[in-house]
Amino acid sequence: MNTPASSEVLVVGGGPAGSVTAALLAARGHSVTLLDRARFPRDKACSEFMSPAATEVLQRLGLLPELEREPSARPVALRISSHDGHSLVGRFSAAPVKPWQSAGLALRRDRLDARLLAAAANAGARVCEGWTVDSVIHVRAAAGGVMAHDRHGAHREFRASITVGADGLRSRVARCLGGVRRGRPRRVAFVAHLAGVTDLQPGQAEMHVFDRGYAGLNPIGDGLVNAALVVPAGQAKLSRGHADQFLLDTLRQLPALESRLRCARIVRPTLVTGPFAQRARRTIGHGIALVGDAAEFHDPFTGDGIHMAVRGAELLAPVVSAALARRDVSARALVPYVQARRSAFAAKRIVERVLALGIAHPRLFAACIRGIARRPGLAHTVVGVSAGFVPVTALFHPGLFLLPHPAS
Repeated sequence: MNTPASSEVLVVGGGPAGSVTAALLAARGHSVTLLDRARFPRDKACSEFMSPAATEVLQRLGLLPELEREPSARPVALRISSHDGHSLVGRFSAAPVKPWQSAGLALRRDRLDARLLAAAANAGARVCEGWTVDSVIHVRAAAGGVMAHDRHGAHREFRASITVGADGLRSRVARCLGGVRRGRPRRVAFVAHLAGVTDLQPGQAEMHVFDRGYAGLNPIGDGLVNAALVVPAGQAKLSRGHADQFLLDTLRQLPALESRLRCARIVRPTLVTGPFAQRARRTIGHGIALVGDAAEFHDPFTGDGIHMAVRGAELLAPVVSAALARRDVSARALVPYVQARRSAFAAKRIVERVLALGIAHPRLFAACIRGIARRPGLAHTVVGVSAGFVPVTALFHPGLFLLPHPAS
């Protein structure tokens, strides 16, 4: 076994949550080590959609200008369609609370994550790729780092005062901290990059709900479209190792997509992830905290997981920095992070649960879409709430429901 590598903060996971956490803490002068089992750039199963709420966080961190130089798309609206052919269109700029800019950003995860990881390294974090965590080390009832191994089988202890689990849906750190709660519905996502998709509206991402789940089309630049299919876990078993064909066949069965995908072809093999509806039993402990998907991941219909990742990192970093300054890394010292997360994401959890209920009852969902579509102001509000920059209380403004009114 090699000599332990020590730092003040150990971040496990080099996705947006981990890289931003590492970058923020390194910029504050803390010694930070970041581990990831992958070597970058690498692909990730993701809708690759960022709302204006997500890009606002990246702008505050000074990371957005470089990301916008990458080949990408700028979504300004979201279309949501039901199984009976009705749809609503909500524009970010027409929502009752104006976003900081009218467009979001749709960018391939291999490019996004590589840029954010480089930002962490440039801020002073030590980045170690190709290391897989085996277990969390405990020192006097507190987390003291992790034991990890590389691709050659070499083992090493990475010691730290605080360990941050940012290792995603199947987080090893979350399991060591207290495990996870799994809820319903249990859904699985199939995600690919397609070329040859027709009839795309400029600046518009799409969500299509059908009787077995839902699908999303999100242009990402370079003439490519991120195509995501989310179905119950039981149905996902029908793919039987043929994820590409399963994705295309299922999408082409949807009346709204059949002709548009007739000549489409997969240019990046389909990635599969899930099941979702998962939440860590604890997000903090003595010397340990979770951020991003490691902390919780519900239904991905809103397509805003990147926002939760980078915003969560932004909430965690000052709490960790203050705890290190006081030399108190107990769970009590990290409670402000839990409180901040609750305040920041409570509305999003409500929206996710309401959407999950609607998707499980397609006729009810279709009726809601028809009603909302007759009131464009309500459509813009719904999309703004789902995108994370409009408070959920805006949905209860009586003026939205009185009379149909034109889009602004």
